[in-house]
Amino acid sequence: MSGAPVVFTASIGKGHDQAALALRKELEARGFPRVRVIDTLHWLHPLLHHSVRMSYTWLLRYRPEVWGKLFSENFQSPKWLVSYEKMIRLFTKQVERFIARENPSFIISTHPLATLLLALAKEKQDCSIPLYSVVTDFQLHRAYLHKQVNRYFTIDEQAPRFAIQNGLSPALFQVSGIPFPTEPPTAMEAALFREKQNVPPDRATVLVAGGGFGISSYETILEELECIDKQLTILCMTGRNEQAARKINPAASKHEVRIIPYTAHFVSYMAISDVMITKAGGLTLSEALACETPLVLYEPIPGHEEQNANIVVEWGLALRAFTRRQISEQTALILTNQRVKERMIQSAQKRKKPYAAKEIVNAITLGQHHAADVVHAGALSKGSG
Repeated sequence: MSGAPVVFTASIGKGHDQAALALRKELEARGFPRVRVIDTLHWLHPLLHHSVRMSYTWLLRYRPEVWGKLFSENFQSPKWLVSYEKMIRLFTKQVERFIARENPSFIISTHPLATLLLALAKEKQDCSIPLYSVVTDFQLHRAYLHKQVNRYFTIDEQAPRFAIQNGLSPALFQVSGIPFPTEPPTAMEAALFREKQNVPPDRATVLVAGGGFGISSYETILEELECIDKQLTILCMTGRNEQAARKINPAASKHEVRIIPYTAHFVSYMAISDVMITKAGGLTLSEALACETPLVLYEPIPGHEEQNANIVVEWGLALRAFTRRQISEQTALILTNQRVKERMIQSAQKRKKPYAAKEIVNAITLGQHHAADVVHAGALSKGSG
């Protein structure tokens, strides 16, 4: 008898975890009991998780160009991917035991490292449990791929072309969007939230978010926003980054600056903002799309976030600030030029996917029913012979 489905993630950045939580929430709403979310690296060993997370954070903070080079030169290289797979094989035994013991009805992964680990364990066991990969960036790359993955869910509109280029069927890829756990508020809900938070409706609101690791410099962004003449309400979403929050001095600004620590209402704050200044994390961009909030992108992480940024700029959803000065210039352009702002909102309306979690779970459950029907039909034909 099959057990409950399991969602694997890796808490390297918040996006993978948030996508996993969104999927668990939707699965439980569909009647799947006891859906587990497993933080892969911590589950394998807490020290492994700590060392990988600290190394990654250090690279992003102090040597982002090194990460960008690793990403661009290695993640597309067949030779590197073979070495990467050999390293991951060292950790499959624990996964194999888990699959044999729990026998989940299906497995979802929201991180490519977890996906590869699960795929290798499946291959070693000759296991038929369906494995689904949920991609949390805007562009697919080869490190996501493995023949043991039954289906990929992505926001990448080039997925069919990518599939053909890599010798795969486009039917394996579904352009579902990236799941996030909080649905955007309706216009009325957003207005009530604005009133409750005492955010003036007659003043432009700018939201500043530093990403899961809080890499972006809030002080730099706030200094540049001083160049904008009209008074703003600036929402600094510092999350759990207490060090960043301590460095912000609201009294030094002519604008109204609010420091907002971790909150479950991030999407609501986004919905009441006229523009958001951020990096280019896949999940944050998806939330902004769903809220139809214009974006100014500053200092995306080289590699995957740089790719995300290029795509959303091409789609007309964001402007890039390549220099400090451009932070204020691009923000002011959106705030003062109604045609520019309207074009960005219209682009978001065309491409937003606010119900990605529902679409993914729909596709998986339909696939499960279809598989059960095929097995049942096969059993009937054998019995009638």
